[in-house]
Amino acid sequence: MKALAEKLGIASAVTFLGRLSEERTLAEIAQSDLLALPSFMEGLPIVLMEAMALGVPVVASRVAGIPELVDDGLSGLLFAPSDWDQLAGQIERLLNDQALRGAVAERGKAKVLAEFDARKSAMQMGRLFNDNFGSSVAVN
Repeated sequence: MKALAEKLGIASAVTFLGRLSEERTLAEIAQSDLLALPSFMEGLPIVLMEAMALGVPVVASRVAGIPELVDDGLSGLLFAPSDWDQLAGQIERLLNDQALRGAVAERGKAKVLAEFDARKSAMQMGRLFNDNFGSSVAVN
């Protein structure tokens, strides 16, 4: 990647941070203008949830579970896998439209906090066990 950055003449604008602690990774995400995830295959990527929970707008490829997390144009922007022009366009769109960037960040954060709360999920799981197995499962 470093060699490619040199070849493209963008090495002075790119920083390769290497391996980071979880705390430092979250801090880097939090100070970002946006997070782009150009994947070909994902389940439900934690990094997108982390960015959204931190109020960072996301751009991600429309694969597997990502569209369940990212409502295109509402809680983030999607693009077709390997359509690099569309990815660039979505990034440019967010960077050039402060109102859209703010709205997407706000809705993304709200979605993650509402739908992916560990305590709520544990309570729902407890209810499922109670309903299906008749035992009492307590969640604190």
